Amino acid sequence: MGKFAAAGAQKAAGAAQAASLEFSARIAERQADREEAISKLEAARLRKDNASIGERLFALQAAGGDASTGTNLLLQQDFARDSEFDALLVEAGGDTAAANLRTDATLRRFEGANAIAVAGANARATIVGGLFDLGTTVATTAYLKK
Repeated sequence: MGKFAAAGAQKAAGAAQAASLEFSARIAERQADREEAISKLEAARLRKDNASIGERLFALQAAGGDASTGTNLLLQQDFARDSEFDALLVEAGGDTAAANLRTDATLRRFEGANAIAVAGANARATIVGGLFDLGTTVATTAYLKK
């Protein structure tokens, strides 16, 4: 009977490990969603700043000003181009972080499925070992009674 109890405990341990890994996978997915959201918000903020600079350049030109001379707005225009590049980098970084977290979640789920499979195999091996021990005991007892 002890072997059957041990087999049950092995299966329960595998199921508990799988549940823990599933929980970790869900957390990784939430973190991935958060990384994407944060990077999109940051990129949107950078683009909003760019739009503000563009509006000032347009207003200067509309008022008859020369936006092609060495004004502060030209420097801001260069900064705006750099900011768009920064926005793209922020988005790409967020996408990469999210992809890594989702890969981690998938790996944890595979690991959990593997834990259940290994626990089941170990439980079956324990039961077979117990049956072998029982058979050996019965055979030995029968032999000694002769």
